[in-house]
Amino acid sequence: MELNNNAEFKPIETEREFQKQLFDFLEDFIHEEYPQPFVASERAQEERREICNSCEHRKPLKDKCSLCGCPLASKIIACFEKCPDDKWGCDFDGFVETCYNSVTGKLEEGVVVVVDED
Repeated sequence: MELNNNAEFKPIETEREFQKQLFDFLEDFIHEEYPQPFVASERAQEERREICNSCEHRKPLKDKCSLCGCPLASKIIACFEKCPDDKWGCDFDGFVETCYNSVTGKLEEGVVVVVDED
C-alpha cells in the first residue's frame, strides 16, 4: 500500500467506504504488502526501551526478555505487544498514528490524526 502524496485528503463519508478501506488494508496486510504494520508511537518505543533496559528480566547479550523469549527490538516497536511482567502495555496512540489513519485514509505526509481521550 503506497501513499499518494499528490492525492487530496478525503475523509470517509459512509460506513460502506470505511468497510472497503478496512477490507483493502487487511487484504494488503495479510499478503504482506502493508509497509508499516502496527507500529508503536516513537514516545512509547522510547519509554518501553528505557523500562526494558533497566529490567531484571532482560538478557543484555541477546537483548531478549527472559520471561517471554522475545527479541526486545521487535517487541518494543509493535503497538499490540505487552510486557509479560505488566510493566508496559499496548500503545493505542501508535495504532491510531499508523494503522487507523491508514485504514481511514487520514494518513498522508504532514497529517496525523490523533483521537482525543475525551
